[in-house]
Amino acid sequence: MSTITKINSFAAESIVQRLAITAGAKPVRFDTRQLVRVAKATRIGWQRLKKAFPYLLSEYGRHTKNGKYAVEWDAVPAAIILDYVYGLDVVFLWRGWCIGIDATTNSNAVAQKQSKLALLQPLLQALQIDRAVVAQVGSQANRTEFIQNLRRVIQGETFIQL
Repeated sequence: MSTITKINSFAAESIVQRLAITAGAKPVRFDTRQLVRVAKATRIGWQRLKKAFPYLLSEYGRHTKNGKYAVEWDAVPAAIILDYVYGLDVVFLWRGWCIGIDATTNSNAVAQKQSKLALLQPLLQALQIDRAVVAQVGSQANRTEFIQNLRRVIQGETFIQL
């Protein structure tokens, strides 16, 4: 009898990052200010920033010289904006394709995450992300399976299981 190890969302994101690197993918790095500028250029981007703002203010807020409390954008990691505004945990280049992945361990969240990524398509296109996919991640994910799934993503699949 095999046992299944339950993992958390941080572990799922780490597994996907590790698999991407072992598959020969190159991580895509973003600048926080660039991500915010792109988001502000669309209605959906503004909505997502507004939704994330209370968290950003509580974690990265500072008193300014004029006494206001504002987000110190230079302190916000780009990965936080990528996750909270764009809905992606990992973005990388693989065989000429820019692929974004929203990793999850919750099978009940897959449909909602797929809908979110479809809604965010204009934002993702503005970042030149070719494909965005939801990946349900388990502890047994491996490189060979990951590469097979990436081929399916390139063909248009929006959900993979690892």
